[in-house]
Amino acid sequence: MRWKREAPNKGAKNQDGNKDGNPPQKESTTLDSYDCYSILGVTYNADKDEIKRAYRMLALQYHPDRNKSEEAIAIFRVVQMAYDTLTDEGKRRRYDSTIPALGSTKQSVIKVELDGAFTEGYASDDRVAISIAGMDEAIVIENSISVPSVWIHSAEFHKQYSLFTDIAFERLFKALYEIMNPREDLDDVEVVGVPKLRAHFDARFWNRGQTNVSMYCYSSMSFTIINGLPYIYLHGARYHNAQHEITTEFYTKMKEAISNIIRAELVGTVEPPAEVLEPVTIFQPVKQVSELRLPPREICLMFTTLCRTKSAQAARHALKGIWRPVNEDNISA
Repeated sequence: MRWKREAPNKGAKNQDGNKDGNPPQKESTTLDSYDCYSILGVTYNADKDEIKRAYRMLALQYHPDRNKSEEAIAIFRVVQMAYDTLTDEGKRRRYDSTIPALGSTKQSVIKVELDGAFTEGYASDDRVAISIAGMDEAIVIENSISVPSVWIHSAEFHKQYSLFTDIAFERLFKALYEIMNPREDLDDVEVVGVPKLRAHFDARFWNRGQTNVSMYCYSSMSFTIINGLPYIYLHGARYHNAQHEITTEFYTKMKEAISNIIRAELVGTVEPPAEVLEPVTIFQPVKQVSELRLPPREICLMFTTLCRTKSAQAARHALKGIWRPVNEDNISA
C-alpha cells in the first residue's frame, strides 16, 4: 500500500506549536550563517565611519529604491543585516565571539578597505586600500583614468606602478606569487589581454555574500575579507593558485616587491616590449633616466603657450629652431 500523507487540519498545531502543521521556520539572517565583515568588505578592526562608508557604497547599487530586482532586494537585506550587526557594539561583540580566528589576532594592525561602484561600465571608484593602523602609509590599487595602478603612499614618497599591458600585470603577479610560494615555477602561467580592476559583490558565495576587488588579465588576483581578516588570492592560468592572509609581515614583503618593480623600471633593467613603445618623435625614447634631456622650464612654458594661443605646428616649429634634444635626426621635418 502506498503511503499517503494526510493534509493537516486547518488551524491545528503540530508538536512544535506551529499552526497548519507546517515545520518551524528558521530565521534566515542568523549571525552564524553570514560573514558580516566579508559582506561589507571591511576588516574586523574597522571603525564605524569605515563601516558606514562600505555600507553606503553597496546601498547605492542594491537599495530597493535604486534597484527593484529580486536579487538586489535579497542582497540588500543581507547587507543591512551585516551593517546593523557591526554598528551595534553589543551585537558586534557577540558576533566576534563566534569567530575563533579572531581570538589570536586582536593585535593585528592591518586594515583593508574594498571600495567599488559595483556597476558595469563604471569602475573609477573600484579600489583596494591596504594600510597599517596608526601609520601614514598604504598600498592602494585603483583605476587611474581607467588604467589599473598600484600606489605606494608614505610620508616620504608616493610611487606608482601602472599596468598598461599584460606584461606589467605578469611582473606584478609573479612578484606577489613568489612571496607566497617561491619554489613554484611560473614559466607556463598565462597572462593575456588588457588588465582590468573591478569590484564585485558575490551573492552566491558560501557565506551568502562577499565583497571582493579583483584585477584580472586572464590570470587574476583578488582581495577579500574572510571572518574579519584580509586575504589575497592569486589564480594563475595553468593551475597556479595561491592564497595568503595579509599580515604585517606580508604587507612589508608586498611593499618591497612592488618597490623593486618600480625601481627596476626607473633604472632601465625592465624594458617595455617593442610593440608598446611610442613611435620616435622629437624626444628619442631612452632606457636610462640619466639619458633624458628635457628642455629647460622656460622653453616648456613657451611651447605650451604657443599650443594654446596658436597651433601645435607653430609650437613645434619654434621648438625646432631653438633646441636640439639629441641630434637633428630625431626631429621630423
